[in-house]
Amino acid sequence: MKSRLFLFELIFTICLFSLSAAVCLSLFANARQTQTKADALNRATLLCDSAAAQIQNDHGLPDERIYYYDDSFSPCSAGRAAWIMSITDIQNAGVSQAQIQFSGADTNFACPSEILFSLTAGY
Repeated sequence: MKSRLFLFELIFTICLFSLSAAVCLSLFANARQTQTKADALNRATLLCDSAAAQIQNDHGLPDERIYYYDDSFSPCSAGRAAWIMSITDIQNAGVSQAQIQFSGADTNFACPSEILFSLTAGY
C-alpha cells in the first residue's frame, strides 16, 4: 500500500514539473517575441526621428522618398528589404508637412506590411 502511494506521489510530482516546464517555455518564447518587436519599434522610431530632423533642417523633402532596410536595420536594396521607410508630402492649409511611415516589407515575417511607426514633421 505504501509503495502505491509513493508511486502516485512521484507521478503527480513529475506531471506537475512537466506542466510547469511547459508554461515556462511558453513564457520564454513570448518574451523573446516581445523583445524582438520592441527592438524593431525602437530602431524604427530612431530612424524616423532622424529623417524628420533632416527634413526640418533642410526645409524640404529629400529627392529619395523610399528607404529600404534589412533585418539588422542597415540600408539595403529593395530586393533584400525587410523594412521600408516611406516619406510622403502633405499639404494642410498651406502648411507643408512630411508623413514618415516605417513598415515591414512583405518578406518580413515579424511584421509583414504592418505600419510599425508613423511620424508627421513640419518643414
